[in-house]
Amino acid sequence: MAVELVVGPVVSASIEFLLKKVTSSDVASFLRGKKDSGFDRLLDKLETTFLSLAEVLSDAEQKKIRNLRVEKWLDKLQDAVEDAEDLFEEIEYDVLKLKVESESEPDKNKVRKFFSSFNSTDQDRKIDMEKLLERLDTFEKQRYILDLQKGVEKIQSQRPPSISSIDDSNFFGRDDEKEFLKGMLLSDELGSENICVVPIVGMGGIGKTTLAQSVYNDDEVKNYFEPKAWVCVSDDFDVCKVMRTILEEVTGKGCAVESRNGLLIKIHEILNEKKFLIVLDDVWSEEYEIWDKVRMFFKVGAFGSKIIVTTRSKVVASIMGTTRSQHLEVLKEEACFKLFVKLVSGNEESTTDADLGRMGKELVKKCKGLPLAVKALASLLRFTDVKKWKGIINSDILDLPIGEKNILPALRLSYHYLPSHLKRCFLYCSLFPKDYQFRKEEMVLLWTVDNLLEHSSSNRTMKEVGCEYFDDLVSRSFFQPSSGFLTRDCFVMHDLMVDLANFVSRKKFVYIEKDKLYDIGLIKQARHIRFDINNYCFHEILKLVSETTCLRTCLPAIKKKIPPNIFLQDMLKELMKLRRLRYLSLKGYQDVNELPKSMGELRHLRYLDLSQTSIKELPKSVCMLYNLQTLNLVSCYDLTKLPKNLHHLINLRYLKMSYCKFCTLPPLGQLPAPKLFPL
Repeated sequence: MAVELVVGPVVSASIEFLLKKVTSSDVASFLRGKKDSGFDRLLDKLETTFLSLAEVLSDAEQKKIRNLRVEKWLDKLQDAVEDAEDLFEEIEYDVLKLKVESESEPDKNKVRKFFSSFNSTDQDRKIDMEKLLERLDTFEKQRYILDLQKGVEKIQSQRPPSISSIDDSNFFGRDDEKEFLKGMLLSDELGSENICVVPIVGMGGIGKTTLAQSVYNDDEVKNYFEPKAWVCVSDDFDVCKVMRTILEEVTGKGCAVESRNGLLIKIHEILNEKKFLIVLDDVWSEEYEIWDKVRMFFKVGAFGSKIIVTTRSKVVASIMGTTRSQHLEVLKEEACFKLFVKLVSGNEESTTDADLGRMGKELVKKCKGLPLAVKALASLLRFTDVKKWKGIINSDILDLPIGEKNILPALRLSYHYLPSHLKRCFLYCSLFPKDYQFRKEEMVLLWTVDNLLEHSSSNRTMKEVGCEYFDDLVSRSFFQPSSGFLTRDCFVMHDLMVDLANFVSRKKFVYIEKDKLYDIGLIKQARHIRFDINNYCFHEILKLVSETTCLRTCLPAIKKKIPPNIFLQDMLKELMKLRRLRYLSLKGYQDVNELPKSMGELRHLRYLDLSQTSIKELPKSVCMLYNLQTLNLVSCYDLTKLPKNLHHLINLRYLKMSYCKFCTLPPLGQLPAPKLFPL
């Protein structure tokens, strides 16, 4: 099975971002405006190189699966294009700095000369761009050695088509759901429409197809409906293909009809005035127009005809359903254990070994009620000894061997079906631990900081685009609402989804857990780090983090109150070395009462969270953070003063100052008021 790998969408997005920078951005205009500088030639060459590399990415994604050299080429290319992003953002900072400084310069001619003159900083940028071009030229030459082809279409992953049959001996824990669904199917009073569409919704691996199979093959259901047909739709909702499959299922013969109109006539002939049951399994398309076309084929059926739709998307359910959706919840632990024992030993009542039974219950708890996870573990442990079981019990699910029958490949299939822009946003979520409660606004702001949101051609704001992405991930069950009353506005990721995020983002996003071993090499090449560690290893980790010169996100997650003489000043000093940092959170560090004057050197910083700290005054250098978009000062009770040049933060969009007792905003100057508003 071919699976699209993570590096593809990330590299593609980065190159797309860079193409805009070298062709139509303020940066390009600024550089091309430098007379006799040679920037024109460099930008043109970079554009050609980026376009050439982009054309072979699809082929590289496919060949990476079996070719380690291609995998290394893609990994190194990703590093190169991300370094290129940082370089162009350095130049963008130069542009912003000049804009701010020019606002206070009354002589416009002097300003124009200032922009067009070629200085020592420009010379440094030119040298960096030449080195970048030389580096990219190496990848351009290597692609010929690796035989990477242009214009290769991306291979779509193919899941084995589902079938209508089911082994009832492996059907556990869904008796109530089955009876409820069966009652809906056998009722002629369900809904007002002639054809009733019943959606089954749930995350991947929860048993939607299994439930549909069980009802489809129930004797009472078989006798109630005639004809019946099962279609595995998958990602490509080809209307004609679906209808041909229905014809072949009902007639038992091959169908050579190609035209939609011809298929419509044939379908009407076999369904006319008949009470049919159709299962459309694994529907992904969220386009209403497609379902509108499909509906035309079924309108001739008798009253009481039913269509079952299984899907992971609540959007699909709302578009296609004519009655209340059946949302599948996770299996109860008892049912999971019965399934586990049945698959491992062939006997659902007991295992042949008491120790194995005890360990089996511990393993089943790790499955979190997902039948797919139970089956993956059971297939792994079948015919193995006690020693193997003990080893797995002491490990995380993510530590299980990655193979075709394991849970991660199954969930990666769900990841595969995400559009590339949602893939990038999902990857970012690997920074957060299991059971982490997050709000939509928080996540959208983080995505914005890391340039993960595509600029809309309409007049929608980035916040609106981000909220749409978030809602898409919720509807596809990658995020799910928190069940707690106090966290009812929050969302969580299922543990297995966290494992998936960690797996597919394994090199650039690192979460360092408390009391866990960590890979020094992995930390040094990471772009995003979150750490939750004890005092003992804090200094060691912090030193490693400060050496990670390309780090974009740093989330120190220690929650205990620790005397400042232990680490706080050292921490702040080391953090100031992270010149590419985009996101910095000191939230909850109550002993932080001042920031270093060198704060202004964090040129790339977009999000600064100082909430719940004891900060008394922001240094003037904060006003040099021209890229800063979000400044969170919530519950900074001791804060009494903000810099008077706050209006120099020309990209500031969100300023949150709730519960700051004595602090007031300085005059905004030329900063438009609508840009400055609470979260």
